[in-house]
Amino acid sequence: MDSLEALRAIYAEGYLAKVVAYGNRQSEIPASMFRCVGFLNPTRIFANLPARYYYPIKRKYLDRLARRELARGADLFHGWSSSSLESLRFCRARGIVSILENPGPYCTVAESLIDAEYAALGVRRKSQPAVFRSFFAQDEAYHLAEYAHADYILCESSYTLETFAEHGVSRDRLLLVPRGVDLDRFSPAPAKGRTPFRALFVGALRVRKGIRYLLEAWDSLRLPGAELILAGTVSDDVAPLLERCVSRNPSIRLAGHVKDPVDLYRSASVFVFPSLSEGSAKVCYEAMACGLPVVVTPNAGSVARDGVEGFLVPPHDAEALSGRIERLYRDEETRVAMGRAARARMREFTWETHRERLLELYRKVHRREPAPDRPL
Repeated sequence: MDSLEALRAIYAEGYLAKVVAYGNRQSEIPASMFRCVGFLNPTRIFANLPARYYYPIKRKYLDRLARRELARGADLFHGWSSSSLESLRFCRARGIVSILENPGPYCTVAESLIDAEYAALGVRRKSQPAVFRSFFAQDEAYHLAEYAHADYILCESSYTLETFAEHGVSRDRLLLVPRGVDLDRFSPAPAKGRTPFRALFVGALRVRKGIRYLLEAWDSLRLPGAELILAGTVSDDVAPLLERCVSRNPSIRLAGHVKDPVDLYRSASVFVFPSLSEGSAKVCYEAMACGLPVVVTPNAGSVARDGVEGFLVPPHDAEALSGRIERLYRDEETRVAMGRAARARMREFTWETHRERLLELYRKVHRREPAPDRPL
């Protein structure tokens, strides 16, 4: 969604030269402006490989197509991490201004967090063989090279931006553009009668999302009449833990993958998202737009403010998580006030605002001016 909104902004201003993408499902921008990794692309011969092999190959091919298009002429390149090293090197050599959009924290931060979680769970983390990584995959060396060759690094949240600054990346190279949300689609439910207290999690049920801390927190609470709804695909690494928790606690309900979660948001009382590593999770924006107070970690990249639209809790802290959930369970007045504040907060983060911020940055960096410092 972020990339489509970026394209809409660039195209509306007449700046768009060419889009290199995996596909094109939209119709408002002429198809002639797209160069797609189509069905007949050479990476299809690897399509039956596991995702951890196939997608790195596909990203490398996308990068190669982008570099070829850059050779035709460009003033500014906006690429995505894990897909842009060859293009960034080309831009550096030709003096083309380049922006690398990095949806997550600095690469070593994310990896160390996830590795520690797998070790704590006693689960072996799947990875590609070293030979494969050296040719196709985007390992740590690849990401560091992307960071080095990009003129600017675009972050989605203050959390991710700070991880880059803490690892020595000059703040002059760091740009901040939060995500947006569709306030018409994601809106509060009409006034309804008293309903059960429902805590909601939406996202992949996996180690990185901090799901084990949520399960631990909920299991310790045993709130009368309350439900925890988990909506998302269950990954193999947390499936055994999840099965144990659900079997002994009937207040936990698995909703599976939900294509359109609007009704879930509207039926919930609070949104809980204790992620360990995100860029800026879109589900937090969606839940807040639907008028839900949130309980999130700073690592979720949410724009919620502690004590205003919800509560921020430290990652890895099930006790703090349970305490904040219980507060919202017992204090309906605070819960309602925070939900209203959450909806109001999202009026500052519409997709229109997102496009305006992005275009402002494009103009600034193209003129090599300092990027605007916009507090969130």
